[in-house]
Amino acid sequence: MADTTGMREDYVVEGRWPKYENEVAVGTMLANSMGIKIGDTITAKNGEESASYIVTGYIQTFNNMGQMGYMTEEGFVRIGGSMPEGSISVYLKDGYTFDDLNKEFKDIYPDSELIDEVAATGGLFVMLKVSMQAILWIIMIVTAFIVALAEALIIRTNITKDWRNLGVFKALGFSSKELILQVMFSNLPAIAVGIVIGLVTVTFFGDKVLLLMFAIFGFKKVVFALSPVAYISVVVVITGVAMLVSYINGSKIKKLEPVKMITEE
Repeated sequence: MADTTGMREDYVVEGRWPKYENEVAVGTMLANSMGIKIGDTITAKNGEESASYIVTGYIQTFNNMGQMGYMTEEGFVRIGGSMPEGSISVYLKDGYTFDDLNKEFKDIYPDSELIDEVAATGGLFVMLKVSMQAILWIIMIVTAFIVALAEALIIRTNITKDWRNLGVFKALGFSSKELILQVMFSNLPAIAVGIVIGLVTVTFFGDKVLLLMFAIFGFKKVVFALSPVAYISVVVVITGVAMLVSYINGSKIKKLEPVKMITEE
């Protein structure tokens, strides 16, 4: 790299990008596999040429499964390397696409060539994004299914236990709809507590799960953040499923016949 001062700092897990010709930053997976520590002196080879470099930091990257080393152009020259002329890495602002840049650049420099690194990786980042979204939806569906089973079991147990009392309430003038609503809302506090515990757990431990998923690349740090829409969606879906299951199982109350219960006694 000819200039490391403009490199993104969020790629650096620990330490810094190399600044001088005798410095190198290594990928986290390479550091893990070879036991490299920041401050160590390592030897890099390029054909018959070799030189020693001081490790200045850990860089996490998908490139080459994290088995990477980064040095300045001057450092690369020490082992007989050379930088391609005119090779420049550009970070785009939000909302500005590669096609926008390519069109504008071609108008000014028609003989130049731009490479979209995201596309060059075979859609890796898009695949990761889609995979993460799929995993989140699977977790949501599985959670909703577990909530439905638990709620159905609780409601049926409560109705069976309070069957006689429900009959008395119905004899006193309570309608089936009112009794069903009473059953439905009786478990709301427990549902609310469960949702809060779940959201707090995801908020504080979600990054640990992501680190396990990206362990193959040697990642040591990830940014995990849920949007307000995600929190609201979880609350709405879980509460909706619980209430629907409660209503379906509570519909059994419609079959209550107080007169028949008294006659049977």
